[in-house]
Amino acid sequence: MANSNAKGEKYIITGAKVKPDGERIIQGIDIKKVKDSAIYQELVTENIEPSISVEFKILNYNNNNFGIFKKRKKCWCGYFR
Repeated sequence: MANSNAKGEKYIITGAKVKPDGERIIQGIDIKKVKDSAIYQELVTENIEPSISVEFKILNYNNNNFGIFKKRKKCWCGYFR
């Protein structure tokens, strides 16, 4: 995500699963288990360098909740430690 050469916005979407045969399952996430967005930013800061900034939102689509991580603009590309 962060060090991708793709142009435009970069996202990680939680709540979807890809099975070994390539089938995609849209299951959503349990919204009760979602943490404060500051906790997710802290995890990113502790594990990726140089530091990048992410935004976290919940999106409801077809009665399923998805966690959306979006890389904020104007930040350096990073890599996992």
